[in-house]
Amino acid sequence: MSLQNIKKGKINVTSFLFIALVCVFCITATDEVGTNLSMYKYLILILCIVEATFSYLKKRKNVNNTFKKEIKIFSIFIFSIILFSLIKSINVEKFSFRTIQELLFLICPIIYAFLIVNILKKDEINFLMKASLIIVFIFYIISLGLDFGKIINSFFSASFTNSTSDLESHIYCLFALAFCFYFGYNSDKKFY
Repeated sequence: MSLQNIKKGKINVTSFLFIALVCVFCITATDEVGTNLSMYKYLILILCIVEATFSYLKKRKNVNNTFKKEIKIFSIFIFSIILFSLIKSINVEKFSFRTIQELLFLICPIIYAFLIVNILKKDEINFLMKASLIIVFIFYIISLGLDFGKIINSFFSASFTNSTSDLESHIYCLFALAFCFYFGYNSDKKFY
């Protein structure tokens, strides 16, 4: 997928859902855990996984199965956690659905990443990551609630010794870290 395809109105469902997922994660990032709004991101993620699974199965013969070995090893790890959790639940005679929920929170993004890596081309993934970076940056700026002048003032008045700044965000720093790893690893110009 390229900018020309978007200008022509050609965007595939997988890419559209990926961008929708990023937007929903940004919208719900400041929401309290456990509220109905925060559950939308998981519903969208499940929809993304279902659609990507169908795309993967349709393209399965043409896919090189990147990370297939790692997924198998990870599956053994997850199975071990499930088995350990079941044994502990039996020992204390109490079962909690929270354990299953936490495992799903761990497993779903990994499954989705595996599917995306295997159904999209590298240039499509790069384009989606660049678009996601722009979207997240826009949501970050909006979340600050500052006008342009105050943002510039805050930028130059940030104190590194006292670690205070109006521009700090405990939410968007995780996005920034993920983008840093992605673009650092996939950069054509290696700095090491």
